[in-house]
Amino acid sequence: DKGRLHPGRYGHSTKERIKKAASTAPPEILYHGTTPASWEKISSMGLSPMRRQYVHLSETVEVARVTALRRTKEPVILAIDTKAALAGEISFFPEANGVWLSDPIPAKYISWA
Repeated sequence: DKGRLHPGRYGHSTKERIKKAASTAPPEILYHGTTPASWEKISSMGLSPMRRQYVHLSETVEVARVTALRRTKEPVILAIDTKAALAGEISFFPEANGVWLSDPIPAKYISWA
């Protein structure tokens, strides 16, 4: 069940924010798959958790693409500069199967993969 998100683990089904242990050494680049329409908003406003507690990221382009294909036939894959984001006090939280969670990420740390 590698690519599936589990509600209890990621905080989809609870209103209280789940506390996570932040990593001081995430991969230098993490990826986020999205739709072309969402990219327009993200490019100016950054990534936000939307109806979730954290932004969901992956360690590979392939996983980000699979995630985005659930919502669009033309996925946009974004790269997050985690080193710069960490310096900007953005926290990253490791999860199972190469999934990472984060606080909202300003657009200045995001580019096309």
